[in-house]
Amino acid sequence: TLRINSRPWSVVYVDGRLIGNTPQMSIMLGVGKHVVTLANTEFALKKTITVQIGAGQVVTKIVELEQ
Repeated sequence: TLRINSRPWSVVYVDGRLIGNTPQMSIMLGVGKHVVTLANTEFALKKTITVQIGAGQVVTKIVELEQ
C-alpha cells in the first residue's frame, strides 16, 4: 500500500495510471518497484520518483515539488 502527499497538491500517476489528486492514503500496489509521477499544471511542477513496495508493507511519501 502506498500513501502519498505533496506540497503543493498534485495529480498522482502510478506506473502511468491516473490515480487522482493528493493526498492519496490507500493506493494498493503489487510487490516491487513502481514509478510515481506527481504533476501540478497550475504551477508547472512535476516530479517522478520510484517507490519499492514489500509484501504487506505500507509506504508513506511526502514529496516537495520544486521549480
